[in-house]
Amino acid sequence: MFNSMCETEVFVCGGGPAGLAAAIAARLAGFEVTVADCAQPPIDKACGEGVMPDGLAALQKLGVRLRPDQGLPFPGIRFIDADGLSEACFPDGLGFGVRRPLLHQALIDRAEELGIAMHWGARVSALSSRDGDYLQRGVPA
Repeated sequence: MFNSMCETEVFVCGGGPAGLAAAIAARLAGFEVTVADCAQPPIDKACGEGVMPDGLAALQKLGVRLRPDQGLPFPGIRFIDADGLSEACFPDGLGFGVRRPLLHQALIDRAEELGIAMHWGARVSALSSRDGDYLQRGVPA
């Protein structure tokens, strides 16, 4: 068991983009935060290759910085299938095409700046409550 998990105010199980964004938001709200994930970063998957304008605004509020050399802006979306195509421009702003490992690393960097405790390679098997105290019981992945 990791000591910081017993002393944390917010425990996030899952250190992907959504989990790290939630952890950063909680830390910015003043909570002590711990993140655990069974994977080792940066995590690469076939998703998260494009951040929509609202997502970019949310990342900016969290203090996550994506550099211009890390991707390319795009004005809208396009779906193509055997029957045709559908496309639209974003009404406000541009999206940003960025490889998921780069996005993930930017979120990790911000979490580290804020002092969020991160435990990679830690599989969470259960959470339990005893007298109002939450304990994490896990095994290494």
